[in-house]
Formats: sequence, structure tokens, C-alpha cells
Amino acid sequence: MALYLKRDPRGTRVKGIKPEMIVAMMVMLGIYTEYQCDCVVTSCTDGQHGEHSLHLFGYALDFRTRNLTDIEATEVAGKLAARLSKEYQVVREEDHIHVEFDPR
Repeated sequence: MALYLKRDPRGTRVKGIKPEMIVAMMVMLGIYTEYQCDCVVTSCTDGQHGEHSLHLFGYALDFRTRNLTDIEATEVAGKLAARLSKEYQVVREEDHIHVEFDPR
């Protein structure tokens, strides 16, 4: 299993991504490997996000879930939250898993 960036004409921009998010990517890759599927990052510092989104500052990532069942995607999000520190927030969205580093 491998880690990929979403490929499309706009691409997935990683410029400005913070080291804390590299940690999240590596943990997520391990989890996706347990489910025998590739780990695809669909958004880093790119994409359509709110004005105060942590994506804009390199502190958030989105991971594709279309290669998982709904139950698996929920399990993956739970495992990621359990394996990262409490400084990370993991949210299971309808079509992706969002993770951000926000040590408030």
C-alpha cells in the first residue's frame, strides 16, 4: 500500500505543509495499510476552504474515503484519533476524513 496525492488538473499542493501533518500522514498510511488500500491525500494547502481554515496555514489534511466502506471509514477515523495526540482533531466527513493540528 502507498501514500498518494490526489491527481487532477489542479493537483494537491503541499507547499507550506507543517511537520505535524507529515506525522499525521505517516500514521494514516499505517492505518490504511491495515485495510489493504492506498492512502490518498485529497487536500493539503490547496482547495476550497473557509477563511480561517487550518488548511490555509498547512495544519490540515483531507484523506479520501471512497475506497472504504462507511463502517471502515468511521473505524479509520477512530483509529487515527486514538493514535495521534489530543492536539489533533479528526473529523469523519461524508466523503473524506479531515485531520488538523490545533493545540488549543
